[in-house]
Amino acid sequence: MVYNEYVCGRLGNLLKAPVAWLRFVEIPPELKKVDPVLAHFGDGLALGSLRVLNPTEQLGVLHCDIPQNRPNFAALAILYTWTRASNHQFIYQETPPELVFSTDHGHFFPGGPTWSVDGLKADGPVAKDAVFDPGGLVADDFKPFWPLLNAITDDDISDITAAPPKEWGVSPEQRSALAEYLISRRPKVQQVF
Repeated sequence: MVYNEYVCGRLGNLLKAPVAWLRFVEIPPELKKVDPVLAHFGDGLALGSLRVLNPTEQLGVLHCDIPQNRPNFAALAILYTWTRASNHQFIYQETPPELVFSTDHGHFFPGGPTWSVDGLKADGPVAKDAVFDPGGLVADDFKPFWPLLNAITDDDISDITAAPPKEWGVSPEQRSALAEYLISRRPKVQQVF
């Protein structure tokens, strides 16, 4: 799941979607000993992100009338369609304006956290993620994001899928297959909107 979170988060960063900026972090054993919240982290690199201050609990597609959220939802719709999202999780700033953020991307890709090379190869055509339909997004909402999506190179995708540490349990074959999957879907995303 942490591998999926990293890949989706970094792709979201390139799309300027409202996802956390993710970085690899080292959690020293001494810190794990004094903070029980960190005890479940394994040795080696972990995934760290900036925190959303005063977030709500997980909610659905809300606050579409807030002007800043229209582009946020458009970027997320593109990301979710591209990466075959499931387990959609949106949180919002509790303080106005109630800006949307996407979180917990561990269940993205066909099969979620248990995706496989064969599952990626067997996945069907790109289909627009319908969870965003209640937001009433129109073609103009997506226009600013097509240049960003098109600017993401095959090398960017390959670098992102290759970057996480091997201790995260994703083989080179799986990383390569996921890169191929994302590369093949990227030009088809705009066609479904």
